[in-house]
Amino acid sequence: MSKKLNIIESTMKYPQIVIAFVVIMMIMGAFGLKNMPRREFPEFTIRQGVIVGLYPGASSQEVEKQLTTEVENYIFGYEEVNKSKTYSHSKEGLMIIYVELNDDVHDADKFWSKLRHGLDELKMKLPSGVLALVGNNDFGDTSALLITMSSDKKDYHQLEEQMKKLEADIRKIHSVSKMKRYGTQKEKVYVYVDTDKLNEYHVNPSTILAAFKMQKSFNYAGQLDNGKFVLPVHVNSPLNSIEDIENQIVYSDPQGNTIRIKDIATVERKYSEPDSYLKNNGNNALLLSLEMHKGNNIVQFGEEVQNVIKQFKANAPSDLNINVISNLPEVVDNSISHFLKEFVIAIIAVILVTMILLPFRVASVAGVTIPISVLMTLGIMQMVGIQLHIVSLAGLIVVLGMVVDNAIVVIDNYLDKIDNNEKPWDAAFNAAKELFIPILSATVAIIAAFFPLMLFLTGMGGDFVGTFPLTIGIALVISLIVAILLVPFMCYTFIKKVCTNRAKTTKKVFSTRFNIGSTKDLI
Repeated sequence: MSKKLNIIESTMKYPQIVIAFVVIMMIMGAFGLKNMPRREFPEFTIRQGVIVGLYPGASSQEVEKQLTTEVENYIFGYEEVNKSKTYSHSKEGLMIIYVELNDDVHDADKFWSKLRHGLDELKMKLPSGVLALVGNNDFGDTSALLITMSSDKKDYHQLEEQMKKLEADIRKIHSVSKMKRYGTQKEKVYVYVDTDKLNEYHVNPSTILAAFKMQKSFNYAGQLDNGKFVLPVHVNSPLNSIEDIENQIVYSDPQGNTIRIKDIATVERKYSEPDSYLKNNGNNALLLSLEMHKGNNIVQFGEEVQNVIKQFKANAPSDLNINVISNLPEVVDNSISHFLKEFVIAIIAVILVTMILLPFRVASVAGVTIPISVLMTLGIMQMVGIQLHIVSLAGLIVVLGMVVDNAIVVIDNYLDKIDNNEKPWDAAFNAAKELFIPILSATVAIIAAFFPLMLFLTGMGGDFVGTFPLTIGIALVISLIVAILLVPFMCYTFIKKVCTNRAKTTKKVFSTRFNIGSTKDLI
């Protein structure tokens, strides 16, 4: 029998290997606790999207027959599409198809990228009156930061120029995903024609329009072929300012008489009447929304953005105000920090209870296995890509009282053998060897109680709680390894004999619990 489990005795003879492994994993866990990706909630896949088609002038029946049916037949050819939950609406000149993907689709962006490419090809086969056919699934991304830029002196155009500079600095951050700007007001050039002057010069309004349209043909001016390279030649548009527009010739005759825009019209550059605009404390403002790439530490992301903003402010005009009005990294940091504090308090509480119930040396051996198991679990979580968020931390708290049980039953068996005058070496080795199968069975039974969550919860629910059973499973397997491979050596090294009657009494309590059915209870 000893040959089958001689790995336990080998680890006791050569403890350096196990100790080195444990130390490395604890260092990885401590490093992961500081640097592993953090979020408030787990990432989950948005499996809904919409396809919109524009068919101006077509009736709802024509849209249904010539557009909607064709698009539905095309998208139903994809196995990722859930046909039972995909439906459409056909209106005058408009088609809307609400698409839902199957629960086993975990990379929705990849599917939608493929579908958009297919829709572009499908549009070529549809009636020429179909102006647009687009797919959109950009509904699940959350803004990590909302930044306002305002000024009591600058107009929207000047603010936009400053915002572009800030965007260029923020874009250098590796974890930045999408940046969206809101509140930008577009300037337009208005040409107010004087009808009296048109009549005076006998100029037709269509002549003015033709003069402006001709400017478009000047952008591409041909190509230069030197025998080795073919170089395209482009000419800049002659209309780059208000003065250029005013001096634009709309009519000329053989005698050299010319009529320019300024002779018959007034030209102004101004903002059009806005449909919407942003104000901050009554001042003109723009809003910048920042999103973060998945798999990054949102707290670290927020710190990097704040550093960029701080550097930008140092060189920005004094009248420019930059404020962060929504700071998700700060919210996540406070939430996770609070959770971690409660987690540390829970660890200390379990250790204190263990110290009260057991003699000091026995309690020390049992108590030290808790931070060892937790740090090793965090190291494994980082390796397998589990992020630190409310669900994974909840799994650690749920399993906190269980990780010490495996060590306690091994220590209890060791004390019993010491009490029966066995040598410490044999007692430590036999204590782990005899209880390996019961501990393994109990660990597997507990894991099996949580893993059905991964099997029966699908869709966003499964994505949300999927890390919960995984975290519990990793923590319990680590506690099993620690109890079988590390605790026997620690017992042999630190516990040589049963010291007091209190230890015997406490030992009987744990022995009774273990003999009842090898169950594991929270301590």
